[in-house]
Amino acid sequence: MGINQEQLDFLKSEFGITLDDLNAMDDAALEDLYEKCADIEIEEVEKAPDGPETDRLRLAASMVDLLSM
Repeated sequence: MGINQEQLDFLKSEFGITLDDLNAMDDAALEDLYEKCADIEIEEVEKAPDGPETDRLRLAASMVDLLSM
């Protein structure tokens, strides 16, 4: 998984998840994380549908993309 430090910081601040936690996740846990990140993405878009894009939205969306691979 090609995750960067900014994404790791996002996971830590939102969910308390570290790289070791992420690497230990099974498919069900990764699917759950995917759903949580997608929920954040939707929440952030609903807050400001006309922008500007927040860092939280950008990072949640990048995690959705990463986890869908």
